[in-house]
Amino acid sequence: MSIVVEALENITFPLHYPKAFSYGILSKSTAPSILLYGPPGTGKTLLVRALARKAESKILAISGADISDKYVGVGEKKIKNMFSLARSEYPCIIFIDEADALLCSRSPNGRSCERAYLNEFLSEMEGINSRNYRNPILIAATNRPFDMDEGILRRLGRRIMVDLPDVHAREEILKIHTRGESLDESFKISELAKNTPGYSGSDLKNLVYSAAMAAFREQLTLTKTSAGYPGPADYELGSGRVLHKRHFLHAKREIPASPIAETVAKIREFHNKFGETIQKRGGGGLVNKIKSSVSV
Repeated sequence: MSIVVEALENITFPLHYPKAFSYGILSKSTAPSILLYGPPGTGKTLLVRALARKAESKILAISGADISDKYVGVGEKKIKNMFSLARSEYPCIIFIDEADALLCSRSPNGRSCERAYLNEFLSEMEGINSRNYRNPILIAATNRPFDMDEGILRRLGRRIMVDLPDVHAREEILKIHTRGESLDESFKISELAKNTPGYSGSDLKNLVYSAAMAAFREQLTLTKTSAGYPGPADYELGSGRVLHKRHFLHAKREIPASPIAETVAKIREFHNKFGETIQKRGGGGLVNKIKSSVSV
């Protein structure tokens, strides 16, 4: 079973099977909060939104910029109000994007306001780990889990790595992004997938876009009027473009894999100590699996 599907079930089951959660250990605590971490562009935010839709939950998305304030005590009040709002909007998911910026490790040289934010978060997270049927689910996402505060990490009971897609996942992602495009018969998506190691889902989307633009520019160049300016018929261009291998080769030169090797190495070191993995194989269809694999 997919780790994310299992995490989703932890969220949805109490809503749809309340009797099962009315006794025993399931009545005494809520589903663990979740940390999604991995290289940039691997679809962490997309996964959270898919989780919220499937769980039929509202989602309250925040970042460090939403909390930070120059006035003492205001940031802590925002955090308290956020959790209060989430409880009033039950069922609700609190999603903290770029969590490392807001929940980074405490240090003697850290600003007092940052320590106050962490302390307020720790207090609220302690509260949602107790059994209260109106508690929100907390999901945090980060590209830098190794920068996060240890106290926060302890309270994020599910720590799931959203990895770079392997060759099978890359092929799925490329198929998704080339839908609606006409591909030359000699072009093989599987071949492109094999030749794009290290590409994230976001990189692959940009790659396909670049290839489509290359095909359109080529088409436009071939059909310009003799004066060098677009003629009336040129505004109908684009409906018949065909993407060839040369367009993807051009796109690869324009869109290389994101240079994140150092970050990935640190993420893997963190993962080996603390985490679980998804998207090692076939992860391109993970959101579809979330939509289809869980009964609600």
